[in-house]
Amino acid sequence: MTMAVDIKDQQRAQWRDAADAWDRYFDWYSRAFAPVMTWCADAIEAAPGMRVLDVAAGSGQPALAIAPRVQPGGSVLGVDFSPEMIAVAERRARQAGATNVSFTTMDAEQLELPDASFDAVTCACGLMFFPDAHRALAEMRRVLERGGPIAIVVWDEPSKSPFVTVGGGALGRFHAPTPSNPNSPGAFRFAKPDVLERVLRDAGFSDVTIASVPMPIEFASTQEYWEMFTECAAGIKAKMSTLSNEDVVKLRGLVDELAAPHIVDGRLRLVSTPLCAAARA
Repeated sequence: MTMAVDIKDQQRAQWRDAADAWDRYFDWYSRAFAPVMTWCADAIEAAPGMRVLDVAAGSGQPALAIAPRVQPGGSVLGVDFSPEMIAVAERRARQAGATNVSFTTMDAEQLELPDASFDAVTCACGLMFFPDAHRALAEMRRVLERGGPIAIVVWDEPSKSPFVTVGGGALGRFHAPTPSNPNSPGAFRFAKPDVLERVLRDAGFSDVTIASVPMPIEFASTQEYWEMFTECAAGIKAKMSTLSNEDVVKLRGLVDELAAPHIVDGRLRLVSTPLCAAARA
């Protein structure tokens, strides 16, 4: 329990530090990751009148993308354990004039919500970072109406996402990951379809289907990519702060080296591949 609390405290600090960047890059993220947002809405068959819960809502997606599809009469509640990220989502909802979506700070592993109070649940790019993913999924199932759909997005195998591995791989040369329990929080914790399906079925979900949704993401330059990556990827700033000036220069050169094969017509084109699972309670 103490270890889980320590992990959450560390994660909260990382997302607090990244929240301003997520606000600045909100429009970019909404465009670049639109295929995932659309997939989530389609997977839960979002329709007028539905009550939708978005877990690990972050800066507001896919909650804000789903909100128009459940009008009239429907609503979306986005929850996240980072109050700073929730504040970003609330600002973005106001700016969008989204009156049927709301956000609140809440831990996915302890949802303070009534049983069977939602018609559908989404969780995009959050499950792999929960210390107790089984408990979080059990909570999502508890608040779902019987037979209700859930849409889960995690990362596919690292080799399918140079968007993640160009920056992460470069930094890994200076911060070698220590061996850890495969059940511990991490970006590629559920990258194997059988592992993702098993955790869903263990939490009581059925009718599980899983698919990769590759997304080409384009940048004007490697520098543009690196700025976005270091600003938004939680925990990257903390790792870079431990490097010497000499190592920072070497790191930046390595990023250019790893990105070079992905430059087409003068622009950097990186594929990001989420692994998307749909199931029913």
